[in-house]
Amino acid sequence: MTADAGELDLVRRTVHEVMAAGGVAVRLPGLASLGLVGLLVPEDRGGAGWCPVEAAVVADEVGRAAALGGAPEPGRSGTAAAWLTATIAAAVLARSGPVEVADDQLDRTLDGTDPTVAAAGAGRLRVAAGRAHGTLTGVEAADQAPAVVVLGNEGQAVLVDLRAGGATVGHDATSIDTTRALQRVDLDGAPARLLAPAPDVYDAALVLTAASSLGHLRAALERLIGYLSERVAFRAPVASFQAVQHRLVDLALIEVRAGVAVVAAAQALAASPQSASRAAAVAHAYVTEHVPPALDECIQLTGGIGFTWEYPLHHELRRAVGDAAAFGSARSSRERFLTLAGWA
Repeated sequence: MTADAGELDLVRRTVHEVMAAGGVAVRLPGLASLGLVGLLVPEDRGGAGWCPVEAAVVADEVGRAAALGGAPEPGRSGTAAAWLTATIAAAVLARSGPVEVADDQLDRTLDGTDPTVAAAGAGRLRVAAGRAHGTLTGVEAADQAPAVVVLGNEGQAVLVDLRAGGATVGHDATSIDTTRALQRVDLDGAPARLLAPAPDVYDAALVLTAASSLGHLRAALERLIGYLSERVAFRAPVASFQAVQHRLVDLALIEVRAGVAVVAAAQALAASPQSASRAAAVAHAYVTEHVPPALDECIQLTGGIGFTWEYPLHHELRRAVGDAAAFGSARSSRERFLTLAGWA
């Protein structure tokens, strides 16, 4: 059951206050202690139930807070990504995995102590006789995780043990993201288990990824408006110039439209997970197509400072580009929508 507006506002304010107090120092166990990792996990498995609307609110707010937190800590995984991958992994384990997993990976993921992580790319794996072969890229902090849940675009799910041999973890040279410890995992006989398909969790992954990117854009716009309001040119604030105001309005429209798409998709998931795939595809396609260019526009509007390595916008753009390919691209989501609608 979806929370009402007051409950959602309470969730948002709680996450906002926690992140504002701790900033980038807030880690997964702290968020897990509030029950935020179990928002897609049934109550009988230790979670809060199927709560995609609340999870989208958390993804938005944590993504926003992580962006406002400034430069990332070297060698440390970002809070937003850690929460996101753990939440998706917990949902797959609880809804698709065998009950005995609850006493192992699921419990440790829900309390944030030794979480299993989630990654895309089940189609790139070959699983035979309980062993996985193939390569995964863009895996969040794989060297610290006991296992990875690999999720495919039709909800196919594979649980791969990373600590029992047959898995080599290294730097992902293809990633441009500077905010997360994204790694490459080469699998050559690592123990693996095929799980029951979880198409609803894949849809939730699309929506939460979109919500997190939306949070980055919200933070960037908040910072940009403050900067342009303070910066003076020709004896007037830069934000007062009509040409700049028009560009800010265009960015605000992208933020509003993205927010509407994400909320609509989350509500569709809450009402009927089996029929929400099209809404999830729409939200993901819109956000992944429009947020990276919007962040680039923020960089342009800040002038020279926006291009510096130390300024947060540079890192936010890199992260948004990475998010745009995490569980599929805008193109793949559009193609998925056309297929689901019977138009392709």
